[in-house]
Amino acid sequence: MRTSSWIVPVLAALIAVPDLAAAQTPGSTAKPAAVGAAPVAQPRSTPTSRYVITGTIKELMHGVIDPSADTIWDSVSFDITAAGVVETVPRTNEDWYAVRRHALILAESANLLRVPGRKVAPATPIPSLVDEPPAPEDLPPEQIQILIDRDRTKFARLSQGLIDAAVLAIRAADAKNVDQLSEAGDLLDRACEACHSEYWYPKGGAPAVLPSMRRKPQ
Repeated sequence: MRTSSWIVPVLAALIAVPDLAAAQTPGSTAKPAAVGAAPVAQPRSTPTSRYVITGTIKELMHGVIDPSADTIWDSVSFDITAAGVVETVPRTNEDWYAVRRHALILAESANLLRVPGRKVAPATPIPSLVDEPPAPEDLPPEQIQILIDRDRTKFARLSQGLIDAAVLAIRAADAKNVDQLSEAGDLLDRACEACHSEYWYPKGGAPAVLPSMRRKPQ
């Protein structure tokens, strides 16, 4: 059983109140507390760090954001086959709740992306993760880091698009509205592309590389 740290000072105060009243009562023989008495225990100080960062943006993308985004996109689709048009939409309560659960994950993941101090990618490759080969226009992680750190306000604004799309998907799931869910998927696609085109493959070209980040000749 846990004991709250505030109980000790409260009990000490309650004990001290009768003594104080007795000292102020005429004829009382109570004596004031002796100088140098042991101080009342104080609550423990709280940790100074608000966050414990474990993963990088790349790890969040692969492990959390991408799978949840795929669930939103795959929840509504229309495929033309030899047998006709095959419609895929949420139908059961379980289907709709799965959409809602992943939409909530997406919304909160945007907050995780904004945590100060989170790096773009780990220093070493992620074990068992097979990455797609980078395209010629893709920036390396250290240059993406430069762009994000240069203007954190812009990064937060772009990540807000992820939240907006996810909130719309949550509302669609609650209302079981297929059209609104499809709209949320489109909004999510635009939000992802806006952020990627700003940091992953920016149209303006790669930023200047800091001297400490330049590769040494082999």
